[in-house]
Amino acid sequence: MIIRPGREDDTAALIALAAQVERWFGPMTGEPGFLAALARHISRGTALIATTGAGTGDGLTTPGTLEVVTFGADHPGASASGARAFYERLGFTPAEAAAPGPEGGSRQAYRKPVA
Repeated sequence: MIIRPGREDDTAALIALAAQVERWFGPMTGEPGFLAALARHISRGTALIATTGAGTGDGLTTPGTLEVVTFGADHPGASASGARAFYERLGFTPAEAAAPGPEGGSRQAYRKPVA
């Protein structure tokens, strides 16, 4: 996996990625605030892209431990999105439950030590 700063030419892929989860998190891709925040993060170098070379993924890296929060095992999005399997393939392990998402569905933390 390669982590790199997002570029303007990643915008369409990031919008497409956001569109895949709108059914759980609500409309984003057509919202001016979301689009402005995305552009701002890309211009500041604070949008990070995790890729295997075959396409855009997601991620954030810092020294120590990486932590992500994704759908809980009982959430309908868990299997539909493939997020849990994605993180497990990258070496993340399930941790404690996290606060429910805005739609009320379960969430779970995943962690991976960074060497």
